[in-house]
Amino acid sequence: MRLIASALIALLGMIGEARAEPPIIALPELTITPANTTLQISGRVIGLKTANIEATLRIEKTDSGGSIDMTQSNDVSVTPGSSDIVGSTQISTQDGLSLRVSLTLRARGAIIGSTTISLGHEPK
Repeated sequence: MRLIASALIALLGMIGEARAEPPIIALPELTITPANTTLQISGRVIGLKTANIEATLRIEKTDSGGSIDMTQSNDVSVTPGSSDIVGSTQISTQDGLSLRVSLTLRARGAIIGSTTISLGHEPK
């Protein structure tokens, strides 16, 4: 009987571990720097633990000059304290700017972090 109880306790402990949140292994960081009529945009992954990360930077922009929707992806091996650029670009801006920039981090296919910056008016 004690063997069955011990096995059940061990099984319940393993179920609890399977449901535990994944550890934070990297942080997403976005930087937008204005310069005249352009914006310099970059996405970076800051490592907290040793891991392989798939990072995706997405930029959606609409203004009076038109619209763009671009994605840059990069596989990054992070270590504690590392800082790796995922993607960087410069875009021009005009009146009526609506900008959405997001950086999503995945490890083994699961999203482990994301950040988004939105500027201007949302398109209708």
